Amino acid sequence: MRSIAALILILMSGPVAAAELRNCGEAEIGIASVSPGPNNANIRQFYEGRVVVLALDQEEPACCAFGVAFLLPSGDGRDEPAFVQCQAVIGYAGLDVAGAQAAYDPARGLTLTIPAREYVHDTGGSRETAPLVVTIDAGAGTIRIGE
Repeated sequence: MRSIAALILILMSGPVAAAELRNCGEAEIGIASVSPGPNNANIRQFYEGRVVVLALDQEEPACCAFGVAFLLPSGDGRDEPAFVQCQAVIGYAGLDVAGAQAAYDPARGLTLTIPAREYVHDTGGSRETAPLVVTIDAGAGTIRIGE
């Protein structure tokens, strides 16, 4: 039993688990989770406002309540009517949407590199970890993690 508890502690103090993109409804992300920050610095717009990136703070669990939501068109409307979709990544001790770096490649889309923090179980604090990297293709209505 002690070895299981030790393993859990080791896993909890390690890096953030692989980021998982989830539908906002399934992840129970509501408007109250949006954390706009001073002067709305944690709300960013790209693709002439068609893509909106929002910082999230779900308050609980305190260790990993932060995330980011992406509002974007479901596609270009050629095959079927486009609608606004909401996808989110949660589970961080902190994400700096205001400090995100953006790069655009016409062949791939918009790549955002968002500075991230992970929870450190031993201290109850947080530390920098690998940034969250997402690539958004607004025309296709897709988001990819880690590319």
